[in-house]
Amino acid sequence: MSSLLGIGWLIPLMPFLGALLIGLFLLISNRTINRLTGPVSFLLIFCVGISTALSFFLFVKHLSGKVLQINTSFGFYLDTASELVLTIIGVIGLISMTSAYYFRPRKKGYVLYFALLGSVIGFLFTFVISGKPFHSIFDPILSPLLDMALLPVSI
Repeated sequence: MSSLLGIGWLIPLMPFLGALLIGLFLLISNRTINRLTGPVSFLLIFCVGISTALSFFLFVKHLSGKVLQINTSFGFYLDTASELVLTIIGVIGLISMTSAYYFRPRKKGYVLYFALLGSVIGFLFTFVISGKPFHSIFDPILSPLLDMALLPVSI
């Protein structure tokens, strides 16, 4: 099970990679990539979908612990509360990206909008998985709710 926890660093990385790839293509060939709104949308929705599915899978398995330690003061950590928030952020990101794909007009700036939206979702994933900032703000709120939700109900 710890090997599954070891791939948790892919959760914030996937949206960043998709947005970085689209941003690189925008720098190289702006006119061509602005015409490819469908593939750009699909790539970024796919990246956020993979991150959301991975966070939901880790939440269902109730895996907790250290994902990646960069140095002594900074590392990525997952627990049940952060996995739940990752899943919620991913679902909201997928809904916003899908609705933008269907309802936003394909004008100039559409591809940049999607790349920035993917970056914001990646930053939110990174904030949640980063450990100290997330736990100091959200853990006092989420811990009692999760304790009530995860306790078995006896009749």
